[in-house]
Amino acid sequence: MMIRCTTFCVTLVFLLAAASAASPQEPAKSRPAAPVVAEKVPTVEQVLDAYFKAIGGLDVIRKFSSRVMKGSFAAPAMGVTGTAEIYKAAPDKMYSLVHIESVGDFVQGYDGQVGWSSDPNSGFRELAGEELSDSRRQSQFYHELHFIEIYPERRVIGKVKVDEKDAWVVEAAAPEAAPEKFYFDVESGLMVRHDSIQITAQSRVSIEQYFSDYTLVDGLRLPTTVRHIDPQITWQVHFTDIAQNVPIEASKFAKPTAQ
Repeated sequence: MMIRCTTFCVTLVFLLAAASAASPQEPAKSRPAAPVVAEKVPTVEQVLDAYFKAIGGLDVIRKFSSRVMKGSFAAPAMGVTGTAEIYKAAPDKMYSLVHIESVGDFVQGYDGQVGWSSDPNSGFRELAGEELSDSRRQSQFYHELHFIEIYPERRVIGKVKVDEKDAWVVEAAAPEAAPEKFYFDVESGLMVRHDSIQITAQSRVSIEQYFSDYTLVDGLRLPTTVRHIDPQITWQVHFTDIAQNVPIEASKFAKPTAQ
């Protein structure tokens, strides 16, 4: 670690050197420098273990195989409000819907093989390439449990403040994908932020997502508020209805047959 002198230290060193030149003195006996104790940085596995314990433990995580979350959507700067729904089923199925009155439905799905999206701007699209790979990762129901396999390259890169609280930062990269950053609260162990590159048909957008208002649902602690920030828009979803281990028809995730 490099020790930097303040202005006071530099001035003091200069005065001592001048005094030594003016009046010869016996050389001062050097004292051993006090050891600098660096903060111990945890491994990725240790950070994940703390996270698993914080949300309820491995046995509780594995107890569930489906989840439905419903709530409200808001983009305050645009004066837009609506509703949001997310359906997920093990091992890798996902369907999300944001409905905005007078605008329409923004839908995305992944059925384990095929990824697709539909919105008022682009219409229906079947996902491919990087966009499909990104959708596949997002759809993993046990994403946390398979973190090591999903992200072969991973490391703890330090500690930062997230909403004025210390958080360990895990940087991880899936094969042929841009690195992502996961932020875990040092005290609680909970994941409080996620940075990634959102891939669309038109562009690649840097996004930040913040997770808060963790609530215990059937023994599992889940974030009920998600805040999304990117260069174009800031929006927030607040979930008020969460159900787990509920039956979900396979057709919910499948590409619409009319397409």
